[in-house]
Amino acid sequence: SEDDTLSEYHVPLWLHLWFHVFSASLAISSAIGDRMDMQAGVCWEVYVLWFTAQLSGSVIQAMYMTCTMPSYAPVPYFVGPIVLPVLPVTGEPLDIFKDWLFVGLALSRRTCLSFVFAAIAMGILLGSNIHMRHQYPKDLAWMLTPVKQLCLAQRKESFL
Repeated sequence: SEDDTLSEYHVPLWLHLWFHVFSASLAISSAIGDRMDMQAGVCWEVYVLWFTAQLSGSVIQAMYMTCTMPSYAPVPYFVGPIVLPVLPVTGEPLDIFKDWLFVGLALSRRTCLSFVFAAIAMGILLGSNIHMRHQYPKDLAWMLTPVKQLCLAQRKESFL
């Protein structure tokens, strides 16, 4: 039915919030802890922590989805869905992280104008994500949960 199809393409709110909370906490703690500035950007350790968390989550999700797939279904090729979300331009999780890094960078300046820029950026982030959740749920699902969406597509293409 149409409701089942829409629920498959629905990104749970907790997962969507997780991407934002994790990215925001890294960016804001970097700004507070002087691990970010206008010339050098963010320390590489912060990016490596984010990168490792994202890849680990995708690999765990791929292993779970593989274990729960029907025995007759072929196992999809997971390399693309695991790697693409952490690459520039191709990954919404990386875009979320970069957006929060902009907020953190504005906060690291510690001026009234930079706080205004940070507040505007957070408003744009909130508005654009609400718009994306309501207007493009299928696209958002493919961008934030590519492993799950690949497995769902694989199950639908199976003849059994």
